[in-house]
Amino acid sequence: MNYRDHLLVILMEESAEVTQTCSKALRFGFKDGYPGSGTTNLDDLRTELSQLMAVVNMLEEDLTSDYSDEDSALYDTHDAKRKKEKVNKYLERSRANGRLS
Repeated sequence: MNYRDHLLVILMEESAEVTQTCSKALRFGFKDGYPGSGTTNLDDLRTELSQLMAVVNMLEEDLTSDYSDEDSALYDTHDAKRKKEKVNKYLERSRANGRLS
């Protein structure tokens, strides 16, 4: 396994931790947290997203050795905008179907 492969594995693990934290926030709320941890689910989500983005940044830095800065960027504002539009479209569909309050 090389450095890039290792980063990809860590990225997968961090993504799973974000998923788990989202699940806890849905089940128990953002203000709740794991008993005795001293943190809320919102704190934990912030931490997990920050750790995920740190690995994304490391992967981008590594990719610059093989690709131009533009090609190695893993965040695209146009893709993000399209995703937001798609999410809003389907939120409205869910609302119209009575599944979203």
